Amino acid sequence: MRRVWSINIRNLLVSTPSKSKPSESTVELNSWYHRVGQNESQSNVEGERNGNDEDAITPDVSQGVQKAEAIALVWNKKSAYGTYAWIFICMFMLGLHVPISAQANGYASHYNEHESSEKTRMTLEIMQKVLGTVLKLPAARLLNVWGRAEGFLVFVGIYLIGIIILAACNNATVWAVGYSFYVVGQSVLWFILFVFITDITEVQHRALAMAFIQSPLLCTTFTGPMVNESLTSNHWRWAYWAFAIIMPVVLCPLAGIFRYYQWVAEVRGVYKRPAPSGRSPAQSIIYHMQKFDLVGNIILKAAFVLFLLPLTMDTYGEIMYDSPMFIVPLAVGGFLLGLYGLWQRYGARDELLNTGALKPAIIGCFALAFIQQISFYCWDMYNFEASIAYYKLSLKPSSYVMQIYNLGSRVGGMLFGFAVFFTRRFKPICLYIGLPLMILGLGLMINVRGTGGSSDVGYRVGYQILVGLAAGTVVVGSQLAVTVFVERDSIPIMLFLLQMCNGLGGGIGLIVSRAIYKSTFPSALGDALPAGNKTISESLYQGGYTVQNSFPAGSEIRGAIDMAWEVYLQRAYIIATAVLAAGIPAVAIWKNVYLNQKQNKGVMI
Repeated sequence: MRRVWSINIRNLLVSTPSKSKPSESTVELNSWYHRVGQNESQSNVEGERNGNDEDAITPDVSQGVQKAEAIALVWNKKSAYGTYAWIFICMFMLGLHVPISAQANGYASHYNEHESSEKTRMTLEIMQKVLGTVLKLPAARLLNVWGRAEGFLVFVGIYLIGIIILAACNNATVWAVGYSFYVVGQSVLWFILFVFITDITEVQHRALAMAFIQSPLLCTTFTGPMVNESLTSNHWRWAYWAFAIIMPVVLCPLAGIFRYYQWVAEVRGVYKRPAPSGRSPAQSIIYHMQKFDLVGNIILKAAFVLFLLPLTMDTYGEIMYDSPMFIVPLAVGGFLLGLYGLWQRYGARDELLNTGALKPAIIGCFALAFIQQISFYCWDMYNFEASIAYYKLSLKPSSYVMQIYNLGSRVGGMLFGFAVFFTRRFKPICLYIGLPLMILGLGLMINVRGTGGSSDVGYRVGYQILVGLAAGTVVVGSQLAVTVFVERDSIPIMLFLLQMCNGLGGGIGLIVSRAIYKSTFPSALGDALPAGNKTISESLYQGGYTVQNSFPAGSEIRGAIDMAWEVYLQRAYIIATAVLAAGIPAVAIWKNVYLNQKQNKGVMI
């Protein structure tokens, strides 16, 4: 009897309305049916049998993509825009806590100080940067295998565990472990939110949506410290306890929205949950090991850790780039990357990328991200020190100068989004406007001097604004391109690979910058110092801007310091400009796509 009743309910939900007078129970059921936003027709049921029908989910894609398609097929425009607004709020709150956490960590470090704490923090901060990058790969697979909401909730949990540990920690080791959870969770959540944006936007609107969703960073950079001052007036722990309470309220409803509309899709018959597999627990473990490619993930993670760890340790001054501790991990990492390629070709059941996904245009996107990050870190690594020692700015204005690139790139990204929205093209904007302006801005900074007064600082700030605005075009353009040039099933993996190229490029850029600084500044300083003061060259070099600023402007020693900075900055900007010029052929091989195609099914922004 129960089975007959369930079949009758299903028939009522999917059948074409009859012209005869409906029964009272049918009217009541249909009333409930319309209240949850359901307006099912027989065409949807027929479309379910046809994978090419725009009203049915695609049958031969991953479960995560099927769920995302089903959600978009049952919600309306208001729901799509409301979801985007909530993603914006999530981005804002995640961005707001970044400067708050940065300041609170200073108090926490002092509170948790003990004789081995500095070394512990240094080691774990290096690993945090590496893990925050490499764990995006299993996150990308999780989004496809389990679903968007499920993967999001997993890393919300990791993020909140990190915040709670930081709020409760009493020693440096526990603090570093908690901060590892925090950094990994935060990094992956940003990544997943970008995947959400690609799920709910049409390609012609995606650049503007991606750029606008990053706009909260325009204000959180400055509002974060003020909020932190209010929160930590009693104790630094409130910078974490407050957000341990706030963030679940902010993040979890987003997953709830997707789960609700997935339920609606199930009720309407648009999406059907997979039937029980019938596998034993042991078989399920083996199945998920194959699905997540456990062996391949271990090889790839080990390769990237061995690549990124020496690059990051060199940045922190832990090892030198010409030491065996630096060279050997890079060589082993290269070997493991080759081994991973062989595993993907001959051993993996579920390949990282669909066949033919790495087209020349995609390789061009990865190359541009890699080149752009090398160029950026070539000139930015010692930007803060140069602002104080060479351009004679105090700490607060120097910190503002450091934010010019980030703020300019957010504005430039939004301008690029509007341009793509109206023209439906993105390659010409990147190739003929964004990249040339970025090269021009870096080239103009080669001859900016720091000894001629405030006008020199004004020129430098103006050129950095130009570079930042142009960089927004390049960054958002590459993000848009990798989502347009591939099938929807490959988008999370492609975004991961793009960010991995950013990380590798940034690491190499830091090494290049350190090499330029070490090879130019000490020798130029030694040559410029008066004959009687050459013995202090090493102390000036090692002491940084704090020692260099102790000598008054206009003195012979300060003049020698300015000369050394001038030589370094010119070399750094020349190399950064030359490296960035290599990005022109990378963009030239992109496809000149006119964005009028429909990539996603259902109601989109």
